[in-house]
Amino acid sequence: MNPSEQATEPAAYPTDRRGLLVVMMEPEEGYEELLNRWYDEEHLAERGAIPGVLSARRYVAVEGQPKYLAMYELDNPAVVQQEPYLEKKRNPTPMTQEVEAHVRMIRGVYAEITPKFAGGPGPLPDGAASRE
Repeated sequence: MNPSEQATEPAAYPTDRRGLLVVMMEPEEGYEELLNRWYDEEHLAERGAIPGVLSARRYVAVEGQPKYLAMYELDNPAVVQQEPYLEKKRNPTPMTQEVEAHVRMIRGVYAEITPKFAGGPGPLPDGAASRE
């Protein structure tokens, strides 16, 4: 085998900053209800139980495609390279297998570069209950 054809391990993702897993989805005709049921009944709870997954949100496009977007806030991007996450990827449920067969998914993992919102007041001072 040519050295350039050898399989290589993916680079380790950063562990020193927050991460974001973004998944854009476009279900085949007739599979939208399954996609929504999968998220509501199974997938969000399953992913939310993985150590390092801090939150999850879903969105529907008001314009453009893909129609659906899910964002998972991660303690750091390396969460998706760690065993609890990988175990779920290696052992999908029957519903997950059906969704993956009928929903086009585009996935990206991101590392935070701006630690707080630059355009607003930012977080409350330590110990403050309000800005007043």
